[in-house]
Amino acid sequence: LLLLLLLLLLLLLLLPAPLPVEDFSCMTEFLETAGQAVAAVPNSKVSIVQFSNDTRVEVPLGAWKKAAFEAGIKNMVRMNGGTNIATAVAKAGSLFKACSSCGPSTRRVLVLLTDGRIDSYQAREAGQMVAQLADEQANVGLWAFGVGRGVDAPELMRIIEGPGAGAKGLGQERYVELCVRDDAPW
Repeated sequence: LLLLLLLLLLLLLLLPAPLPVEDFSCMTEFLETAGQAVAAVPNSKVSIVQFSNDTRVEVPLGAWKKAAFEAGIKNMVRMNGGTNIATAVAKAGSLFKACSSCGPSTRRVLVLLTDGRIDSYQAREAGQMVAQLADEQANVGLWAFGVGRGVDAPELMRIIEGPGAGAKGLGQERYVELCVRDDAPW
């Protein structure tokens, strides 16, 4: 499940789908809180994208409007499937690119809420997509919030750093445990 939030002028929240109901509730509560922060930023735009094997735009990218944002969260139905972070990042990139009122100096923020549990091929693909997003778009910041059981924090940090960026240590600075629980004992 991925949540993408585009803020400060563009906030894109990506929300992953295959999480248990209690983790999904944690994410939607976070979204409500994030919405309050977005409201404090003049001229901000926001979108919520839920993902699994595919993506679904829950709140279209646009000016932040409290009623529409809260309705989008309330009406979300949890998707089932995998955790395809690369697809979610690609969707975020297309939303950023489509913003006609966003110039090169517009700050773009992508917020990913996920357990980050993906195989090595998908992790490589996600890291490459992050690098491509950074190359193609100006002023992109990527943050990851760990949610669920057995969050793979090191993998999430590698993904948000992009290939070859580990020496900068940005992954650790931009990773936050939101609703992390230990793996089930079985």
